[in-house]
Amino acid sequence: MMPQFTPRSHPARDALISISREFPGAWQAIERLRATASGGWPSFCYAPISAVYMALSEETGGHLGVDRAADVAAVAALAAWRMTQGIYRFDPAVYDALLATEDAGSIPADVLQRMPEWCVYVESPGIFDPTLGAIDGFWAHMDALAADDISLRVLTLGERGLGALTLPLGRWTIGEALQRQAEDARSAGIDARSDIAADTEVLFSKFLSLLLYICSSADEITGKRGRPGNPAPVRTRRDGWRLFPADGPRTWDVGVRMGAALRAAYRAAESGVGGDRHGPRGHVRRAHWHGFRSGPRKRADGTDIPAGERRFDLRWLPPIPVNLSDIDDLPSVIHNVR
Repeated sequence: MMPQFTPRSHPARDALISISREFPGAWQAIERLRATASGGWPSFCYAPISAVYMALSEETGGHLGVDRAADVAAVAALAAWRMTQGIYRFDPAVYDALLATEDAGSIPADVLQRMPEWCVYVESPGIFDPTLGAIDGFWAHMDALAADDISLRVLTLGERGLGALTLPLGRWTIGEALQRQAEDARSAGIDARSDIAADTEVLFSKFLSLLLYICSSADEITGKRGRPGNPAPVRTRRDGWRLFPADGPRTWDVGVRMGAALRAAYRAAESGVGGDRHGPRGHVRRAHWHGFRSGPRKRADGTDIPAGERRFDLRWLPPIPVNLSDIDDLPSVIHNVR
């Protein structure tokens, strides 16, 4: 299967090349740790940050100080992204509507564990942070220090270099996760009332809206061929089963059909037409998240399964006219969405 390559000059690719040159032995060191990890790591985590720390300590020949935390965060993200190199590009209409969707606080945080690849790179045009500057995009991947110590790690890429953010995940909501992140920041000496704390929450909220859509809308992620996913092990004569990194970046369009529906909705709202002779014209409503529990309600022995243990399915309800054609009838590929 031929990958859909992104031009080699893409900023995400350039960052990978830069880190590879700075730490030329890091990837192999991480692969060795993966091969020897006792009990393995969770399937959603390519390599815990603790393993990356060990790999970089080996690479640099000694103990890494706190001043190298940014390097560890960058290598952790790019080690995972190197395996798939997926670049997720949102339809502009969907992108803008998602950034305006603000009711994610009650969503279970573990929904974020459903990313299609170990690490995704999401383009983020127009997002600006006072500290980081204009942000071209961000990598997002899962970290698992222990079974009950899971977090979402984000590495931003922008005009002022790389920036790292962490969101603790668990049996709580995204709203509580953001509160815990703020508490961690306070422990690090950042006043919750400061501009930095407020800016971080705003930035995280935007990133989370985009990631939640990726995690919950697999059918809205399209490319020339196939679907995003992690590589399968390949059996080699010399080394047995091995994982190989992607040959190059691959672009995934996100929300193309939904974007077509939104543009039709906006045109209908602006022109005052829509629907048919006997029905109301389409109207634009506020976009919002809708979640529901699915799966069996009882165990094999007849006892109830607690609601919190059943799968939480998430849907983004867009601001489209209620009487528009089914979005499944709309195009699924777009060639220039920026």
